[in-house]
Amino acid sequence: MKNYVLKILLILCSISGITAFAADFNVRITREEFADFYGILIIEENFKGLSLDGVFSSGFDPLSGKLKRDEIFSVRSAYFKPDIFKKKEKEKPGIPENYGENKGIYNVRLSSKPEIIKKTFKDNLLAAKNIIESGKNPGQAEEILMALEKTSDNNPVNISNIAKLYLKGGNRPRALELLKRAKELAPDDYKILYTYGIALYKNDELNRAEVLLLEITRIKPDFMYAHYNLGNIYYKRKEYKKALDSFEKAMELAPDKADIYFNIAITLEQLGYSDMASRFYSKCLELNPDDDEAFKALQRLE
Repeated sequence: MKNYVLKILLILCSISGITAFAADFNVRITREEFADFYGILIIEENFKGLSLDGVFSSGFDPLSGKLKRDEIFSVRSAYFKPDIFKKKEKEKPGIPENYGENKGIYNVRLSSKPEIIKKTFKDNLLAAKNIIESGKNPGQAEEILMALEKTSDNNPVNISNIAKLYLKGGNRPRALELLKRAKELAPDDYKILYTYGIALYKNDELNRAEVLLLEITRIKPDFMYAHYNLGNIYYKRKEYKKALDSFEKAMELAPDKADIYFNIAITLEQLGYSDMASRFYSKCLELNPDDDEAFKALQRLE
């Protein structure tokens, strides 16, 4: 009966989103017990048929000194913490001298209560990220993200992190809604403003993105990416002189970033300064010899 209670508990834990686990343990159980846990425990082929040692298990009758059932074998489980007798021989007479030499194989009482560990916000965020990156089950990732929204506790950082994953999964409208909310909660958090600004930029809302990035340059003037992406906005709007000013500011803050030199070069080309553009393409290639676009542009100008 206890085995069936444990099985039900494990199923309920799975449904509720709570994970019951400890480390991976190898445990010995009978075939009859295994039938109750089919699909949860994994048989280790090389451990089948091991004889029972002197440590008590659910299949061992301490009065008769015999097995209650005819056979035991080893399985692996990450779903419950084994009820293991770990005392040394001198502390508990009757335990064989070679106890513990079976490399993590233990006799356990399967009626032991599982160790219930609730997944943290970070754990679920990572799970959603892995699913999105795998590209296999986007619907499941969105379910996790929707559940996380309910447990974000109005924390702007948590909300922003959920929004980033919505962006990664392609749900830009929902990401923008959450980033707007995060900004309202933390109007001076430059990281949140930047994430929101870039999401707007990718959504072709250039004017709104510009406002946010300019705000970042006020809050944190040395944040290079704000200047860099302001340059991208101005370039896209064909405001090339303003783009050049922003890219040059980014270059001052990050003189070793090859992409900045490339963007300066293409902006100089638009302004008609081909010779200067060639020098910046060359600098880009010096910092990143694998930049094919810079190489082709330099060949074209020469």
